[in-house]
Amino acid sequence: MLVLPRTPLGNKSAIVSIALPSLFIFFMQWADVEVVHDVGDIPDGLPPFRLPDFTLLQPALFSGALSLALISLIQAAGVSQSVPNPDGSRSNTSKDFVSQGIANVTSGLFGGIGVGGSLGSTSLNIVSGARSRWAGIFSGLLVLALVLLLPALIGNVAMPVLAAVMIYAMASSLKLEENRQVWNAGWASRIGLICTFLVTLFMPVQYAVLIGVLLSFTLYFLTSSRLVKLHRRELVNEGWFKETAMPTQIESETIHIFAVDGDLHFAGARILENQWPIVAPQTHRPVIILEMRGRNNIGATLTEVIEKFYEKIEKAGGRFYITELGQNSFAGFQAQATPEVLEDIQLWRKEEIIGNSTRQAVQDAQDWLKSNTIAS
Repeated sequence: MLVLPRTPLGNKSAIVSIALPSLFIFFMQWADVEVVHDVGDIPDGLPPFRLPDFTLLQPALFSGALSLALISLIQAAGVSQSVPNPDGSRSNTSKDFVSQGIANVTSGLFGGIGVGGSLGSTSLNIVSGARSRWAGIFSGLLVLALVLLLPALIGNVAMPVLAAVMIYAMASSLKLEENRQVWNAGWASRIGLICTFLVTLFMPVQYAVLIGVLLSFTLYFLTSSRLVKLHRRELVNEGWFKETAMPTQIESETIHIFAVDGDLHFAGARILENQWPIVAPQTHRPVIILEMRGRNNIGATLTEVIEKFYEKIEKAGGRFYITELGQNSFAGFQAQATPEVLEDIQLWRKEEIIGNSTRQAVQDAQDWLKSNTIAS
């Protein structure tokens, strides 16, 4: 496998590397070397077509099937993302899932077991010179023909040879530069990389993949929530905004414009709650403008956090605006907030001009402060 790709044999190096050692072991009659038929007999011909026995359906079977399907889809998604098309484009994950589902259902009608994406076979195809995804189709057809026509020959393939070929293929698929980038991305990426690698040493690959994905989700939520940061902005001349220092306390009769960086789902919303400035008992008639551009959705936790801060502002006789709301975030907040909050809080939709609804809210707040000052 190391030398043959550089010879005229080229793309045939994989099959030659399997055939020559296997033939040598066969003619030398080395019975202590394990071959394919030692693992199991290869049946003659195609397995018969048969419909599933629906009387065997039970709740435990559904949970197992769901787990197997999830692991298979995760494996397939991982393979398709790690091995892009020859032109550099990514494959369509939805089409991959549909194709995999059709293949598994069809295979099941002939007694086949469920399978997912295989990084090993993909790597072997690439090492063997595959130039498109059709290589997987033709390699499958070739294996089918060999199993049907030459089962005895396939049964004498040496297992150590297959192991060596797979080790070489997987080693060739390692991308050291990408591993270095992951390592330099931070502690969360390092934990995911090390833990997933260690799990693969002690557990089957499919379970290692599932654990790696679950660990990635956990690390994502932990790191994204830590990145939540509340900023204060100030409207300056010509309608521009500039960031200013965060106040420790809300000031009376002052317009406070706030914007938030980071993911505000789950724990992120609670971190935002701890970053609000203090509303002192003597504070009166403050104005809060919370800019939410870029938030496609406002969840229940974030709605609760906003409502609690609004209640403090309302108790101080102030006014609360939420600006730059998209269609989904506007509808989501209206669906989740209490009627009392919706009655008084000011919701402003975003416009094509970035920040325009915030500017309008500032003008409205200035008019409100002036009118209340004159009235008093």
